[in-house]
Amino acid sequence: MERKIIIDSANLNSSEIAALLEGIEFANINIENADTATRAGDASVVTALVSSALGFIISLLGIFKKKDLGEITIVGKSGWQVKVPAGTPPEEITKYIDAAKEKDIELITI
Repeated sequence: MERKIIIDSANLNSSEIAALLEGIEFANINIENADTATRAGDASVVTALVSSALGFIISLLGIFKKKDLGEITIVGKSGWQVKVPAGTPPEEITKYIDAAKEKDIELITI
């Protein structure tokens, strides 16, 4: 089952986010029109149609570790969130993923 996840950033615009995620496994990355009331200055949003949320998050954290970019925040539809530092060892990532799997991921902030 594929799931649509929004990827957002306070520091990068949609084109920069899409370029960062280019070629990532488990996802089809798109730039779509956004509700401008929720995004100041950038009228588009990056979405990822993912076949594996776990694989996508692990790949995303790998990119962040290589580029020394900090952390990602995973947000669910009910408002729950978990912050995952980019340098998190793979064996610890599963703790965050298990928490995320119990909820429905809606947004990832980078």
